[in-house]
Amino acid sequence: MASSEVDHYLSQFAGEGLECAKTLRARLLKLIPRGEEGISYGMPVIKLEGKAIAGWAINKAHIGYYPHSSMVIDKVSGLEDYKTSKGALQIPFNKPLSDQVLADLVRIRLEMLGNLEG
Repeated sequence: MASSEVDHYLSQFAGEGLECAKTLRARLLKLIPRGEEGISYGMPVIKLEGKAIAGWAINKAHIGYYPHSSMVIDKVSGLEDYKTSKGALQIPFNKPLSDQVLADLVRIRLEMLGNLEG
């Protein structure tokens, strides 16, 4: 897996969605500094020790965030104003997640995988 795959994915987009995705990508890599980027299920993902920690995709009016577990989103507070399902979260381009909420999403996923160190 390589960052070049994610760069290629991003090259297909422009505008607000692209900028939001670039920002989310940078924030996730800061939270998971040892993470390896790649593409899984046709979308960017950050893995740690071969385990998916966070996936995301650019959509028409939002970024889809995928924690690769149906048990993460219900454990995070601060998502009341976002559209969620068991395995996905919609982040409108004009309403990025707070640093704390994003950190919680990553932390809970890491805890579920045995506290892999980011």
